[in-house]
Amino acid sequence: MGKKLISLILVLPLILMMCLFTTVNTVSLTVAVPVSKIEILGSKIVYLDLDKEEKHFIDYAVYPTEASNQKIEFSTEPIGTARLAELEYKDGYICPKSVGQAKVYLTTADGGFKDSLIVQVDASSLQSIECEVEKSELIVKEKTLIKTEFVPANAADKLLNYVSSNENVATVNEKGEVFAVGKGRATITISSETKPSVFDTIEVKVDNEEILELGQTSVVTWQSEGALDVSVDTIDSYELSYKTFVDGVERSEVFTQASFDEADENGHLLFHYAFKEDFYGEVKVVVTIKTPLQTLSKECVVERVNEITAEFVSDEPLSFEVGTPFRLHLEINVKPAGADVSYEVEVSNDNLKIDEQGKRIRLTAMLPGVTTVTVCVKNNQVPTQMVELTKEIVVLPSALTVEETANTYGIENIWTIGKTEIAGFTASGIKLQDSAYALHLSYGKTEIGENFKEYLSFETDTDKVRVNSFSGVISMDEDFSGLVKITAKFAYRGIEKKSETFTIRCIGNAVNVDTFYELYRATKQQKPVVLQGDIKDDFGYNATGGVVYTEDSVTKIQSTYDTTWYKNVGNNNPTVKVLLEFKDSIYGNGHQINAHNVAYALDSAGQLKDSALFRGPLNFVAMSESSSSSISVKAQDNICFALYEGVTVNNVELRACDLQADTDGNYDLNDLNYVGTTVEIFGDNVNIEYSRITNGRTVLRAFGDISDSSKEIHLNIKNSVLSGAREFILRIGSNAFVEGTKENPSPYLNSGDKISFPVQKSYQESGFDKSAYDSKYIKTFVNVKNSVMKDAGIFCVGMDAHFSGGALADGSGFLSGLLTGWKNLAKTSYGAKLTFEGDVRMYDWKDIESVDSSTLIEVIGESNYKDTISFNIKELIQEIANAEHLKTIVYEENGKQYVHGGIAFFGGGKNYSVFEAKGYSFHSLNGYEVKLSDVGKPELQLAAGDESFYFLLHDGTTANFLPSHQAEMLESGKAYDCIYAK
Repeated sequence: MGKKLISLILVLPLILMMCLFTTVNTVSLTVAVPVSKIEILGSKIVYLDLDKEEKHFIDYAVYPTEASNQKIEFSTEPIGTARLAELEYKDGYICPKSVGQAKVYLTTADGGFKDSLIVQVDASSLQSIECEVEKSELIVKEKTLIKTEFVPANAADKLLNYVSSNENVATVNEKGEVFAVGKGRATITISSETKPSVFDTIEVKVDNEEILELGQTSVVTWQSEGALDVSVDTIDSYELSYKTFVDGVERSEVFTQASFDEADENGHLLFHYAFKEDFYGEVKVVVTIKTPLQTLSKECVVERVNEITAEFVSDEPLSFEVGTPFRLHLEINVKPAGADVSYEVEVSNDNLKIDEQGKRIRLTAMLPGVTTVTVCVKNNQVPTQMVELTKEIVVLPSALTVEETANTYGIENIWTIGKTEIAGFTASGIKLQDSAYALHLSYGKTEIGENFKEYLSFETDTDKVRVNSFSGVISMDEDFSGLVKITAKFAYRGIEKKSETFTIRCIGNAVNVDTFYELYRATKQQKPVVLQGDIKDDFGYNATGGVVYTEDSVTKIQSTYDTTWYKNVGNNNPTVKVLLEFKDSIYGNGHQINAHNVAYALDSAGQLKDSALFRGPLNFVAMSESSSSSISVKAQDNICFALYEGVTVNNVELRACDLQADTDGNYDLNDLNYVGTTVEIFGDNVNIEYSRITNGRTVLRAFGDISDSSKEIHLNIKNSVLSGAREFILRIGSNAFVEGTKENPSPYLNSGDKISFPVQKSYQESGFDKSAYDSKYIKTFVNVKNSVMKDAGIFCVGMDAHFSGGALADGSGFLSGLLTGWKNLAKTSYGAKLTFEGDVRMYDWKDIESVDSSTLIEVIGESNYKDTISFNIKELIQEIANAEHLKTIVYEENGKQYVHGGIAFFGGGKNYSVFEAKGYSFHSLNGYEVKLSDVGKPELQLAAGDESFYFLLHDGTTANFLPSHQAEMLESGKAYDCIYAK
């Protein structure tokens, strides 16, 4: 029996994968301790003042603390349509260079893990102004407006003073309105009230339309005396006269005195008048000019009143941001305009501060909210005359930000929640509600004031999802699943302040889970789940702290591996253990499910504990030579997470375990010998997106539907990271096969086939009918897009097929007839198809000295056949590289030899699996065909089958992706850019 077994060991999977790997005396394959997380500590929304040169120190932590590469990359991106703030990251500080907003990311160089915060930069002081006038050439009585651009645009203080150099030509009010009153030129100076050194000037030119113009068409006054602006434009001699009319009748006694001044060089003069003391009402003053050639009249209505009136120009509320000073004087019309009046101002709450109460009413916006300003206008000549006015002022926050936008939610960066409006636990124990699933708002540096919260609301782009305006709690209809855009809004009488739109994903029938027990119960009931936190420390324990998994209670499923000869190892129950079965989708929010407590069972000495639940893969065959010596050939492994029909894994990290670093800051992939397969695919239409899967003997295995081996399955992997495999990162094959016979141990899948092997060589040729081939021979389809594979013990991808050499049919003729009695082991598998799309990266250049073997063949103790099954790795690699067509497989750099572990097609005599590059944008892969007989193992060729193994690798000809390039990318943080591509 021993001789039979040892011979069989030599021919089963992975003995000679390019002869790079040995089965005994394994070396320790170590990799640098990888980063698993980065966390920004402290506030997630930061407000900085550019004028004060404020800066912010980012306190962060990279986990695990012993991770080898602690480097991080600093980057920013805009938030919605907001202006992007220019930020510099220096000595750990964020230093603003311009105003605006930015979402700041810290990204680990190793792993591409991210965390984020929001930075808003404001500048409170005005730096400069630029002014222009709508019209610089005016006709007397025309009006124009000065427009001002402030730098920065969001400067708090925008109060301006306006001064005309010649009021005989043009006057200007505090709104920036310029009035043309007489012929000539005037310079208007516009300056900051609080910073007079900031100013600009504009020039206006005023002309008469005719030889006589009056600067006013109407005047309202309480005073008994006044003057009208007169502008004369003629070179002829002229005479001026006037008449006064009341109710259309000429009345000369209205004025007690009236006279014209002498004109200045521009023809400007004043017509002075004085009313009779007891006259009140309207007087039409007609001024006439007479020259030798013409006579022309112009008129102005002068109204004298005996009381004052006052009003705001508009009854609509005004709005200002927090910290902004403003004047109400500009918004009040007092009738008559020149009355000697005083003002008293009161505000209804602390949202506003009164700075000045005189003729120029100035206030400062202090807190967000609505305030009523009451202004009492008094006639100082007639104390009993007064007018009380009210005006609503809306103070807007300097920022209205949904706080959750400051967070980073894994690779996809979208917050996902399940249904939340049902409270507590259902009878089945599934958690459906947690009040923590709510939106929160940030308003800038200040607190909110009175009359603010009642005008806040949240808007969504679907009536299936609602957000409570007061609590921010999100609720949704159970039949809704999809992305939802949410905007926070303050709205009051037409004044609005909106946040940038925040997108979340709502899964109406999903369960929010925070603990392992909730996750375990939800998956048992085949419900979709949404993680709202990491599940690690309590993994494997129920609500009361009891152990969930025992040898008797763990889920066991029939192995999908070829178990024909499983009975020969003394066990008639070929099952594998599964910790969690996902029969509906899982949404992770970037959180992890870590099975370390259960799957990793090594003691402090690195030995397997007696209580270990996972004790390594099933044995395909095994033999004990003595009480201290055994040899086994490994088959399917135990499974941490099994995925079934139609399941989507979105934005989650699935870890079989964590590993402990050694004193050199590395960890040993040998420690993954017993943790099982991290993820196994057991159904069609499975999608893994924006996720990380790591730390397994095999990280991801896809061989077909669990119940029907003839069924096709499709697995789509996009924007994900697969890493940390003891053997393969991605192992693909099929459970469907055709059995061989003694006469034909390696049959074609169809008797009429005439296919050349390795079929991959033909598949890459133009004109090959790929569609017809796929439909006929492929059972497993795996598409990988914009993803990373890293740290594989053997190859990144194994395209597996059943061995089918003649030695496995009946053992005759193998090793001089040593093997007899083992029959019917040769089979030809249906193929699998792997497609790379977009930017797919395999970071797997290895120093030959550290290349390790597969442990699919395990030798314990001192075997009598040790020399028979051992290989000198270095010699075999060099022997391969000596062949002319294989020499570039080894690349020498800095005195070391490297090989790349890319894609391996191995197994039976006829491997029908294929690879296709579909819009693949990373560096080229080159093909290598290797026969076992080429490396001095002709007897093994008889066991494996007549056909060659085939490999697609980066090699010494991949000019832009050599070991040094890989090291540089992994060190710089550019290695994971592709997973964030949308």
